[in-house]
Amino acid sequence: MTRPLLYFAHGWSYDQSFWQPVIKNLAEFSCHYEEAGYFGASPSCKLPQSPYIAIGHSAGVMNLLKRDLSRCVGLISFNGFARFSSDISYPEGITARVLERMMTKLSQNPEDVISSFRRLCGEDPPALPAHFNQERLIAGLQHLIDEDARLSLQGWDKLLVNIVGSTDPLLPSQKGLQHPCSLQEIWQGGHLLPQTHSTRAARLIRDIANDL
Repeated sequence: MTRPLLYFAHGWSYDQSFWQPVIKNLAEFSCHYEEAGYFGASPSCKLPQSPYIAIGHSAGVMNLLKRDLSRCVGLISFNGFARFSSDISYPEGITARVLERMMTKLSQNPEDVISSFRRLCGEDPPALPAHFNQERLIAGLQHLIDEDARLSLQGWDKLLVNIVGSTDPLLPSQKGLQHPCSLQEIWQGGHLLPQTHSTRAARLIRDIANDL
């Protein structure tokens, strides 16, 4: 049986290289990536035309849920969420004013904003890129304020694996994808599980792909 392809989506303030610690342990698979273009690379979000497993981190999971995943055979979420910002129906989210302050600071000092956010996520010291696309970074924050993929999540009827960090500092990620049919695991770690637990993440992905 032909293995499914693997499609990886990164979160805000990162790029496709975020997944390299995992990918290096999955050499037998055909791997494809989403690239948001936050740091100078050309944006790319073309989904595979063959059956694939979608693997997302953080905001990458929400972005995936809002897309046409008709050829997707399963979704694996690391530190993911379906909504990030708070509203009346989602008080546990991050308030919009926090993200709006980040947007204002990005136009003045992007290095400081990215560094502070990555430290919060657990990357210390942060490895900062050489170039910043402030427009795309700001648009990404606006997306975190506006987007809501909870309806898409409710209608999800395929394999769903939800990996949550026990000490994730971001509450929406700590709560994970709230779906009655999801297979959830809580790992000892923070918001960067694909990097801090890269071997374990690769083993999980391989086992799921081989079982499909």
